[in-house]
Amino acid sequence: MKKIYFKPEIEKVEIDVKFILMLTPAGFKEAFWKELAAKRRNDSGYPARKVFDELNESYYRVFGVYRYTDYDSFRRRIKKAVNKG
Repeated sequence: MKKIYFKPEIEKVEIDVKFILMLTPAGFKEAFWKELAAKRRNDSGYPARKVFDELNESYYRVFGVYRYTDYDSFRRRIKKAVNKG
C-alpha cells in the first residue's frame, strides 16, 4: 500500500523592508535616525527615546525578541561605533 503524500502548505508572510534593515546594528541605527527626523519635522521636541521604544517594540512584534535591551544599550552601541570609526 502506497502512502499518500500531502504537500504542506506554506503561509506567506510579508515583512516590511524596514524590519529587514533593522536586523543589523547599522540598519537599526539608520532606521532610528530616519524615523527621528520624520517625527521631528512635525514636532521639534519629539523625544529620541520614544522613537527608539517604538522601533524596538515593532521589531519585537515581528521577530519575537527585542533588538536592544533598552535605550541606554542602544546609545552605548552607537557611541562605541563612532569611537571606532
